[in-house]
Amino acid sequence: MASFTLARTDVDGNIMTYTSDNMVSMNIDNNTPVPPMPLPIQKSDKTLLIKVEGNITTVTVNWKIRDLPSNVSQKPFAGDESAGYTGNVANLVGALQVIDFWKNWFVPVTPDESYTLILGGSMTFKGNMISSSFTVNQANPAVWEGNFRFVEGNVAGATHADLAELTHGALTDEGSQVVRISQIATTYLGVNTGITGYTVKYREKGTTSWTAPTVSYGSGSTSQTAQNIEFSVGSAGTYEVKVSPKVSSGIIQQESALTEVVVS
Repeated sequence: MASFTLARTDVDGNIMTYTSDNMVSMNIDNNTPVPPMPLPIQKSDKTLLIKVEGNITTVTVNWKIRDLPSNVSQKPFAGDESAGYTGNVANLVGALQVIDFWKNWFVPVTPDESYTLILGGSMTFKGNMISSSFTVNQANPAVWEGNFRFVEGNVAGATHADLAELTHGALTDEGSQVVRISQIATTYLGVNTGITGYTVKYREKGTTSWTAPTVSYGSGSTSQTAQNIEFSVGSAGTYEVKVSPKVSSGIIQQESALTEVVVS
């Protein structure tokens, strides 16, 4: 079976590689935009072909994702784990495990990330993954079908210099209406000299008003390195939480994605 390798390099230089030996189809589209301008009262060979845009190459890959035995020699994911991920990629052998990791930790988030696609062990493309999707059907529910589109080129962009990168961490219920954010991390600080703390907002699911609780910090300094923080919500229920770093310059920072936690 045909194989491919897709390697993701994040802003810190960590490289995470996904390898599949079950590629179903692959399409390489080389596009050279040359809009024609036909001239009045002239034959077709007099048409002007105007080259005003650059060429673009896109690659579309379809493959199958199946559950693998835990002792398989070639694991789907391998390499450096991004800051904030607390699991072990070597344990990701189930189809749903692979898709969940792909969705949360492998897709591009910032323009500073880049990808290298290797088809069949030799054909190499450098650029970025612009979309991915996964489907399963009733006829074969044990096998998922994956699809992604890749565009070749150099990413021209960067995180805003005044803003820290979005924070990430795992939310857990600690009991007694206390929520814990484990291994919270902010890997990019921009022009600021340091993180002075974290701002947390929460609201009960289904409501609209936010509450900013008092946050307690775990061991270690209040910095961009992974650490643990806790806060109390006051009563049991399902809550939506957002978190953002506070920086020395006082510039308001980006908030993390909305995350739910069930509090007992």
